[in-house]
Amino acid sequence: MKKVSLVDLYFPENKINFQINEASTIPKELPIEVKDNSKWKLKEDPERMVRIYSLSKRKEFKYFIQDLLDLQDESEHHARITIQYPQIKVELWTHGIKQVTESDIQWAEKADKIFNGYK
Repeated sequence: MKKVSLVDLYFPENKINFQINEASTIPKELPIEVKDNSKWKLKEDPERMVRIYSLSKRKEFKYFIQDLLDLQDESEHHARITIQYPQIKVELWTHGIKQVTESDIQWAEKADKIFNGYK
């Protein structure tokens, strides 16, 4: 998809001719590294963070899933969540660029904090 520069829209006489691609606003520090002490693993194709949580008590299992869904709604950042009792697999990446970003890492930290409340 070709995007038009705002400069061209407001100052057409400048005739600046360049294209803005989808990744042009993304910080140069990407991809972001997952911390070594994290229980999250970095996977490829697409680049994503993956963690499997395990809760053996059904009530806690159910509440944790609800907490993850609430986190998605509150953050407006959605993970792929696969549920198979007693495990919950969470995969995080920024879908638009198919890479892990700071938003994903922050989401993972919040999910871990929620999970630690169930231990």
